[in-house]
Amino acid sequence: MSFGSNAGPPMLPNYFYNNNYQIVQTKDHVMIMTEMVHDVRVIRIGNNLQHPPKSVRLWFGDSIGRWEGDTLVVETTNFHPLQEYRGASENLKVIERLTRNGPDTINYRFTVEDPTTFTAPWTAELQFQRFDEMIKWVDILVEDKKFLEGKDELAERLDILKNQSLRKQVEILEQTAKDTNDYAKFVECGEMYINIFNRNPDAPGNDEILYNAGTCFEQGKSIGAAIQMFESLSKLYPKSTHTSKAIARLGQNYARIAWYKESSEKLEEYAKKYAGEKDAYDAMNDAVFYRKGIGDDDKAIENTNYFIKKFSKKADDAANAFFSLTSIYEKRGKDDTVVAHLRAYIKKYAKQGTDRLVVAYAKIGEILWEQSCKAKTVNGSCVKITRERAIRQTGKKKRRKKGNDQPTQCGPEAKIKLTVVARDEKLVKEAMKAFQSAIKAYEGKGGKTGGDEKTAKYYYARAKFMQAEVDFEQFLSFKFPANLDFNKANASKAKKSLKRFEEWITNKSKSGETARKKYEALIFDVKDPRNAIAGAARIGQIQQNFSDALFTAEIPNDVRTGQFADEAVEVYCDTLMEKAEPLEAKSLEAFGACLKVSTDLGWFSEWSKLCEKELGQIRPEEFPTAAEVRAEPDKVAPVTAVEPAITVLPK
Repeated sequence: MSFGSNAGPPMLPNYFYNNNYQIVQTKDHVMIMTEMVHDVRVIRIGNNLQHPPKSVRLWFGDSIGRWEGDTLVVETTNFHPLQEYRGASENLKVIERLTRNGPDTINYRFTVEDPTTFTAPWTAELQFQRFDEMIKWVDILVEDKKFLEGKDELAERLDILKNQSLRKQVEILEQTAKDTNDYAKFVECGEMYINIFNRNPDAPGNDEILYNAGTCFEQGKSIGAAIQMFESLSKLYPKSTHTSKAIARLGQNYARIAWYKESSEKLEEYAKKYAGEKDAYDAMNDAVFYRKGIGDDDKAIENTNYFIKKFSKKADDAANAFFSLTSIYEKRGKDDTVVAHLRAYIKKYAKQGTDRLVVAYAKIGEILWEQSCKAKTVNGSCVKITRERAIRQTGKKKRRKKGNDQPTQCGPEAKIKLTVVARDEKLVKEAMKAFQSAIKAYEGKGGKTGGDEKTAKYYYARAKFMQAEVDFEQFLSFKFPANLDFNKANASKAKKSLKRFEEWITNKSKSGETARKKYEALIFDVKDPRNAIAGAARIGQIQQNFSDALFTAEIPNDVRTGQFADEAVEVYCDTLMEKAEPLEAKSLEAFGACLKVSTDLGWFSEWSKLCEKELGQIRPEEFPTAAEVRAEPDKVAPVTAVEPAITVLPK
């Protein structure tokens, strides 16, 4: 027979639980579904129907029904040999008679025939009570303590029926809550499950009751109550199959209330105890994410290594997990550790994801490039700068000094005086090798790296930008020739000075052009927004440095002293300014173009800010700073209305 013999035929109660039946009737069939494991019998209805050959043996036998007045008569034969009802043979035949003898009752009568096993047919009869009506009597009798005195078996049976009743009620409520998405009904559902548990804390199946209570509270957004249920389940029933799911839900619910440490602990516990579950992978992944978020780097590293060992069946998953540790080492600020980690990644996972490979090489290059400069870099360049802040002035320009009281430079003090600091050549070489590897990996795939292609493109562009930086610093390193004198009073010296000056202009121009072309490629060819803006800013700085080198070039002492100092300084500065002023105009144009690129790309960064700042430094009267344009308000409007505080959050 079925589990517990409920399904039949014959249909007999097991005297414990799940003894209910659902009967569905059509013109030519009757279906009877048993509550216990949901066994289903399908009965054919008709007067001339035949059973199949004896060789066909069905689990519930073959049932044929016919109507005799208001009574459904069902004859069942062809039982499966494993049924062996009370030792019956293959000749077993069961005849059932179902008669509705009231609005809430069915009289069930059955006869068993098997001449091989039994000496004569035998018959039994019982009443099927409509569930709702039966429960009314159960409720009445459960409360009648005097009636139940000395009737322990009946009291136990009634208690089982009462729990079944409550269970059905809460299941109906839970389904209604799901259909209506009513949070209050979900909470009510959770409370009903708690009541069922409290009626008999030692009852079998209470682990499921606690789990269901937790899920109802969770769906009702009563997270604290859900956590309490799942914690109780884990404590009281550590070996229950529901406990594993409860631990996972605890991790999720602690995260919902931002208890990320507790969430991580539960997710880790779940992933390690139940590593075979499908969602264990996601649980450990989330645990790593939360550990990083709360700054528990050591635990994040431990979890990641466990993740790689236990869950990364695919090489790409392992590579991604290993690579993710980079951000932890970067946060710790130990550059050598970051480089070592990325090199280990490349050695082990170079074939797993070109996107990450490009990033790894570029990051190594960035760190080595930064380490190659022993001074604090300025906007990424290994230089030392001296300058004064430009101030917007109105009125006439200052007149040039006379006599021996001459200036030391031809341009204003706000111009940049720059000195290039030599980099460590070995580290520069290693950095450039890493950048070239990043470029090769990216271009080898034609930009189709797979994975995070946007990030790969950024670091590809970054590598190209850093290659141009070598040329930029080479351009900056061209020192202005010393001891120039363009005064025609000494024609020979003036001629030599002019030659040296023109050679410097030519060589610096060529060097600047080499860098400029590489930066322009970032703007017009690569088109990564962040690096395109950086390239545009550098083009402006090339022109600016060129002009500032002339503005800040020191006027030789023998030029600015002596009887003819006025004339000598004027000739000297006129010669320099003839070159400097057009270059300054180009730098203004370039910085303006930088802001236009930033606007066109919709991307604003420290580089676009640099362009804006330098425009104000070069021409403060035309490009004043925000502080100069917008002064602090000296009057404040009175408060006329106050918005009331929000006391209830909208759903």
